[in-house]
Formats: sequence, C-alpha cells, structure tokens
Amino acid sequence: MSSQPGRRLLGRRRGRGRCARPTVLTLVAPSGEPVTLAAQLCYLAADPYAVHLDCEAAPGAAVVRWTFARELLVTGLRERAGIGDVRIFPPGVGDPEHLVMVLCGVESSALLLAPVADVEDFLAAAERLVPTGSEHRHLGVDRLPSDLRRPPGARP
Repeated sequence: MSSQPGRRLLGRRRGRGRCARPTVLTLVAPSGEPVTLAAQLCYLAADPYAVHLDCEAAPGAAVVRWTFARELLVTGLRERAGIGDVRIFPPGVGDPEHLVMVLCGVESSALLLAPVADVEDFLAAAERLVPTGSEHRHLGVDRLPSDLRRPPGARP
C-alpha cells in the first residue's frame, strides 16, 4: 500500500496498457455524515499486480493515490480481504450495492463505500488488459540486464 498526494483525476480512459474507471465514493465521516468524493480506479499493465485508487476531496484539491494489490480488490468483492493498511469488505446484507474499503494512513484513516458495479466494471477491464495469472509476462524482467548496464540518466 502507498498513498501519494498531488495528482489530478482523469476521465474514463482506456489506452494501450492502461484502464481507468471514474467513480464516486462515499466517505463515512466520524460524525456519521456521508461525504462524497470524486475518485478513479486505475490499472497499469506495467504494474500488473497493483491497482490505484485516486481520491479528490474537493474539486481542484490535491488527489491522494492509494496503491494496493489487484487481488485484494477481487477478493474483497466476495469475502473480507486485507490485514494491513487496506482492508476490504464485501457488499453486505444491509447494502448490497457497495463495497466497504478501510484505508489506514499515518495521519488518519478512512472508511469508504464504493459502488460494486463500478468496481466490477473496472476489474473486468483490468482482466481484459492483463488476465489473472499472466501478470508476470508484463513485468519487463527480460529488459532488466540491459537496463542495469545502461549508464545512469541514459534513456532506453
């Protein structure tokens, strides 16, 4: 898991080696008042085991990026997943249309509700891009020896 501030959200995108799905998350505040957040799920074939969740608290605000395992999100659709900074709970009986995500950072934690349909749509696009089990083919390890011999700062 990692969290990085400073990015801007993009619209729905699919391109060579990338897919993204905009969504709206609900932040459950400590007071119990729900707060809506613009967000985007992003998958990059060059980083095949990870998914990225970009959240924007307010229009024009800095975007916070959370990075965690794609498998964590897949598993979280059907059963509890995660034991660290990112925990995901499947849609419940009380709310079958939302997945629960608990994100724990250094300074704070957040409980988010994500629309199941958006998550499933995103994961289906990621699966089309890099089928589960074929991630190792997208790591670029075959380029590693030549990359290591290249002088620092030289472009491939």
